[in-house]
Amino acid sequence: MIDSPSYSGTGSASGDDTHTLFGQTMGYVAATAGFFALGAYAGRDLSSVWTFVGFIAAFACLIAMNFAVRTSGSLSVGLLFGFGLLFGLAMSPTLVYYAGVNPQALWQAGGATALFIAGCGARRISTPRP
Repeated sequence: MIDSPSYSGTGSASGDDTHTLFGQTMGYVAATAGFFALGAYAGRDLSSVWTFVGFIAAFACLIAMNFAVRTSGSLSVGLLFGFGLLFGLAMSPTLVYYAGVNPQALWQAGGATALFIAGCGARRISTPRP
């Protein structure tokens, strides 16, 4: 994102630059949600002890991303996707529990998240550019 021509870091951005930056951000959100789902699926048979390991590793990715964003945009994106994967692994035992107790709540939460991300992307596409 830092290497993007639409991110100047200072001043006000034009409407076209704002649309581009918003579109990139929603793309990163969607990809991170995909990595979260992949991690949750991969960790569906893990014990709850691995939850703490996943949370600590995901938190370490966030801290490392804070420093990496200044030097390498691609490294920070990789750390963001790693965070999504590790956070999915950490949340997997909880999601398996909810799937066993009340699967409808899990489907509704996943559907609401997907609709929100799709709605933000659709709003970006449908908004006229100045």
